[in-house]
Amino acid sequence: MLLSTGMSYHSEVMFALNKIYSYNKDVILMQCSADYPLKDEDVNLSVLNSFNESFDMLLGYSDHSFGIGAAPYAVAMGAKVIEKHFTIDKTMKGPDHSASLSPEELKQFVQQIRQVEVYLGNPIKMPAFSEIHNRELLQKKLVASRVIQKGENFSDQNVIAKRTGGKGISPLYYENVFGRMANKYYNVNDVIEI
Repeated sequence: MLLSTGMSYHSEVMFALNKIYSYNKDVILMQCSADYPLKDEDVNLSVLNSFNESFDMLLGYSDHSFGIGAAPYAVAMGAKVIEKHFTIDKTMKGPDHSASLSPEELKQFVQQIRQVEVYLGNPIKMPAFSEIHNRELLQKKLVASRVIQKGENFSDQNVIAKRTGGKGISPLYYENVFGRMANKYYNVNDVIEI
């Protein structure tokens, strides 16, 4: 079931959901502002955030904005279902034909939403496949900031993090290095090894 929230207060949405849940828990809550065409300042996509905090359910967006409008942004904010009117003739009589998409605009609309879905990617932070080859080249490693004599202890006085273009110890692990004794002589910018 799609539950449109046009013209509603949050409390009315809660009341409706409580009634509906006793019969049907398979509900998608649709943010909607019911005006045709909808002014940009009345789109109010931030409601998706409050719905997400208040209700454990799929969210959607009923888009009455002009043109391709706000739906791609709604998808970026978590909407899983989109409603958008389309027409074969924008000059037809009726309240929503002028705000509806033509068949060509509908095609562009779907393409933009699909592109947003690609941009959203994976919610787990990890290197993108295209980044893997750059990790060794671009991530900083611990190097000698000055000459380090064999037997001298590594510290923040003689070790810094720089891009080395290759292997080395990540600065994340500096605590495993500082205080240890150099087992060889290091020139400035030599990669630290332990």
